[in-house]
Amino acid sequence: MTTLMSIQNYAKYGDKHNLFSLTGTILIFFITSTALMFFGFSLMYTLNQKRQMKIAKKLDEEENNID
Repeated sequence: MTTLMSIQNYAKYGDKHNLFSLTGTILIFFITSTALMFFGFSLMYTLNQKRQMKIAKKLDEEENNID
């Protein structure tokens, strides 16, 4: 995705900006998208762990009711 965005920005703004500003834009986009993916996956991991604990608790209760 970063590669596609950088090619698009260079084609669109290459004549108006220098290589340094385009590289800065690419780095900002890459860092931001990496951080957002990290927080998104962290949230999914946390929600999954909570759900797994609920399932384990329910299975333990069913196992105790059988005995």
